[in-house]
Amino acid sequence: MARRQETKSQSGLDTTERSLIEALRRGVPWDQSFRDRFQSDLGASDAQTASDASGQNKGGTPPRKTEIDADLLRALIVVEGAAARGIAPPVREAEICRKADLDPTIQLNVRGIEIESTGDDDPIVIRCRQFVGTTPVFDLRGVCFPKRLALQGCVFEGPEGEPANLLLDDAQIGTIDLSRAHFQDLSGVQLCLTGDLRGVSMKARSINLSDAVIGGDLDCEGSEFTRRDGIALHCNGAHISRCALLHDGFKAEGEVNLMGARIGGQLTCDGGQFTAGETGPALECSGAQIADSVFLRDGFKAEGEVNFVTARIGGSFECHGGQFTAGETGPALHCNDIQIDKGVFLRDGFKAEGEVKFAGARIGGLLDCSGGQFTAGEAGPALECNSAQVHRSVHLTYGFKAGGEVNFGGARIGGQLVCGGGQFTAGETGPALECNGAQIDESVFLSDGFK
Repeated sequence: MARRQETKSQSGLDTTERSLIEALRRGVPWDQSFRDRFQSDLGASDAQTASDASGQNKGGTPPRKTEIDADLLRALIVVEGAAARGIAPPVREAEICRKADLDPTIQLNVRGIEIESTGDDDPIVIRCRQFVGTTPVFDLRGVCFPKRLALQGCVFEGPEGEPANLLLDDAQIGTIDLSRAHFQDLSGVQLCLTGDLRGVSMKARSINLSDAVIGGDLDCEGSEFTRRDGIALHCNGAHISRCALLHDGFKAEGEVNLMGARIGGQLTCDGGQFTAGETGPALECSGAQIADSVFLRDGFKAEGEVNFVTARIGGSFECHGGQFTAGETGPALHCNDIQIDKGVFLRDGFKAEGEVKFAGARIGGLLDCSGGQFTAGEAGPALECNSAQVHRSVHLTYGFKAGGEVNFGGARIGGQLVCGGGQFTAGETGPALECNGAQIDESVFLSDGFK
């Protein structure tokens, strides 16, 4: 125990930071169970520190937050990254590590740096003392760390408890896990990851991943972003090798922008809630290239325009059970000139208040709107598919309701046009169903309760 007391005296680290160093030495995740084991091994001189950390002091006061100094954590990341690449670490970060009794030339954990809070009742605060302007930051810009960086359940705060920003611009990292982390803004412009960016149940104002390269999934399941005056999630031009997951409790107040993004798997937004900010759409995916399917289903809700103009989708486009409400301007769902290799499904609980536009779209399978409800906005039709090319049939059948014009003028349909049981109500101008100049290869059915 004498050596532990001497280490504390030389390094100036508290119990929390010393246990982090010890976890790194042992190559294991740093979590509550490790801290408990570490504290149980402390000498008598450390008993009060351990008691305070666990909240079991005599005064019965709430437990103090578990804190890690951001400069120390950054130094660990930098020197571990240098050791992994077989190069000498920068002088400043090496000196910080030496003061913590850590040899900066030795790679300690082959997996990476793994910090895992057990939950909201046990937050781990990253105390940030660097500033950009008046905002405290955790600055990893340009850092090279080719391993796993897990900061699960961490809260990033400045010296006075104010929310801090994360700066990851131009960094090169293996994988990042920020699940349950709380921070203000994350800037990761041109961030390069060889694996996943996992952020389940994050809470932040905004994330900017413009032109980032993510070698695995972008997983924001259950996360909440709030930036009503701008872009809440910015992935303009990002390259995501696998899936983009914005689902199951995901909430964004402010624009979600995937304009021009390339996604190697699915875009999954099932159960997500997207609310447009003061300007811009709720979900902006114009020009995006998505190798697999797009899912906006089962509780998906958008208040503001959803835009997929000129997007390319290698699978299907599925919106059953989705709710789309147009903003003050623009349609509810805007898919003009989109190319979809398989089918489009706007059925079974699909509901749009505002124009749905597929003008000039190329659809490689069915267009199935059975059971969908379409209500036109102040101007324009309820469903506009003029000049669209649908490789197979179009189903506007049982339970389909259109309050406003349905327009297939000049469209090319490779199968049937089936409207049995559908209800079509003209708007203030124009017909209820417009198929002028359409080419339909098979039969047209206006029967079985068509109205």
